[in-house]
Formats: sequence, C-alpha cells, structure tokens
Amino acid sequence: MKIFNQSLAVLLLLFGCMLLGCDPDPDKLGYECSQELQHYEEQAGQGNAHAQFCLGEREHNLYVDYRDYPKALKWFRLAAAQNHSYAQYYLGIMYYAGEGVPQNREEGMKWFRKSAGQDNLSAKRVLGLLCLIQEDAQCSGPAIQGIIQWVNEYPWNPLKL
Repeated sequence: MKIFNQSLAVLLLLFGCMLLGCDPDPDKLGYECSQELQHYEEQAGQGNAHAQFCLGEREHNLYVDYRDYPKALKWFRLAAAQNHSYAQYYLGIMYYAGEGVPQNREEGMKWFRKSAGQDNLSAKRVLGLLCLIQEDAQCSGPAIQGIIQWVNEYPWNPLKL
C-alpha cells in the first residue's frame, strides 16, 4: 500500500503540475531561454548561472527519446550552486521523480524548499501539492503560502483562502 501511495504521489506531482501550471513560465519570469545554443554554451562555460540553467532545461525538456538527464543534472547543479531558484526547482523534480538519478524524495524536497525559500512560486506550488497528498511533507511556511497564493490566483475558484 505504501508503494502505491508513493507512486500516486509522484503521478499527482507530475501530472498535476503539468495540468495546473507548476512549471515556470519563462515569459513572466525573465528566465526565457531564447538565445542560440552556442551563446549559452559559451556563457555557461564562463560560469553564467542563467546560461547553465538554460542548457539544463534544454536537456531536461527534450522529447523523451532525446533527453540527456546526466547533462541536465550537471547544468542544474552548477546553476543551483549559484542559487538559481529554477535550477533548484528542476533538481527537486529530478530527485523526487527519479529522473536520471536514483529516486530520492528527501533530496527532492530539499531542493524544492531551497527554491521556495527564494520565493519561487513554482516550488511553492509543488510543496503545497505534496503537502496535500503526503503526510510527511512539511506543511508549513512556503508550502502553505504557495498553495494559498495558487488557489487565490484563479478567479474561477470560489474557495478564496
């Protein structure tokens, strides 16, 4: 039963976020990755956290057959080490879901919390979802604020908190 609940938590996290918008909206955040690949490779090599994030995002979000999780992990780790909140968020997803790394929910939660601590709304939303579907998620601070903010953002929702 516990394995079923853990699998359900991962499915709800991934599909709930796709449907309800946990992923970052680059246009709103100024994190768009619209430059040429060569530009990002040069900048990432010089330690630019945004360029490192963009290379990681590219490798993570390619079509399934072409994804390169080890490369994505490398770039996200480098950017996260410089406190790039969306790199931290993606590391949370990769560890929590076991994408290219052994699944480690504690490590995933650590990265979600770091990202949420930098006021990353996507990470707050994920923490809120996890708070709702698992008993061991820390249901305080950013997790609660994130889910309340998320609910209140939608005008169609009669459940203003």
